[in-house]
Amino acid sequence: MLYGHGDDVYLQPHTIEANFSTNVYETPGLLGLKQYVFEQWHTVASYPEVLAESLRQKIANHHQVSEKQVLVLNGAEEGIHLVAQLYAGKSTTIFTPTFAEYEDACKIHHHHSITFVPGKHLLHWKPQGATLTFICNPNNPTGTTVPVEHIAYLLEQYPTTIFCIDEAFIDFTEIIDSHVPLIRDYPNLIVLKSLTKNFAIPGLRLGYLLAAEPLIRAIQSIKVAWSVNALAIAAGKYIFDHYAEISPAIHSLLAEKKRWLAELHQIPHFEWIESDTHFWLGKVLNGTAQELKDYLSHEHHLLIRNATNFRGLDHQYFRVATLTAEKNNLLTQALKAWNATR
Repeated sequence: MLYGHGDDVYLQPHTIEANFSTNVYETPGLLGLKQYVFEQWHTVASYPEVLAESLRQKIANHHQVSEKQVLVLNGAEEGIHLVAQLYAGKSTTIFTPTFAEYEDACKIHHHHSITFVPGKHLLHWKPQGATLTFICNPNNPTGTTVPVEHIAYLLEQYPTTIFCIDEAFIDFTEIIDSHVPLIRDYPNLIVLKSLTKNFAIPGLRLGYLLAAEPLIRAIQSIKVAWSVNALAIAAGKYIFDHYAEISPAIHSLLAEKKRWLAELHQIPHFEWIESDTHFWLGKVLNGTAQELKDYLSHEHHLLIRNATNFRGLDHQYFRVATLTAEKNNLLTQALKAWNATR
């Protein structure tokens, strides 16, 4: 899916004052990161490191694993496609609704079968011959989580199934911790990580995956050279040198989410689906999600994510993410104004 994701702000006819369509952290501004990356402009005169080796080492140190268990990516999306390529022609299970790239990557690489299972059934699911399973935890677009203990149970019970756990939004929940420690015990686990969501650099495209050494070697064997550019490598090195001080202020972000969601529940003709993250699904009852998106964009210069193209969701679903209290209040008032037009 080249189009149909969130954050299509560049397609809007008006300047957008508040973008609720993306679940990227709205950081107050990482000036140190910005300055450091600008200072590295001279590095673009040469080819970047083939496998982003210097960043790979910093990531390994951060997670206390071997660098042979790390592969740096041009965004987590590259990892999704590499994993799908590695298991081309195999059978795959995907839990829905979820990120469309899992399905797209499996189709591109001609997986023998793709089975879609509603996410609510994951706790009682059995692989039934699946070679590969994608699990987004926390999940996009629902913001729901699965206990890491249950993931460990699945890894233990089904050692011949590869579990690719996408934890791009792990920094936006206080319900579960990272799955990374599990790679020490389970050779059938791949953990996908994104640096674009939590450090607000989606335009740089930067992520990585962790797994047992044999899996990393297999994935690395099909990876193209220089997929991560020099400025993205520089940004990643800065991030891991300053990780604690620039990480998202998740506690205050979720506190604002709780406050705002309580207000939204008071607005008629909308339903809100609880989540474990700073983003969640809404359902408009007096129109369609696309009509609401168009109205908010044109009349209020606000942008939401039309979620109807997620497999398993209908034309009424949309997704929003928590921003600042001031911006959140703009959407609250705009939704009330929408009701007045119906």
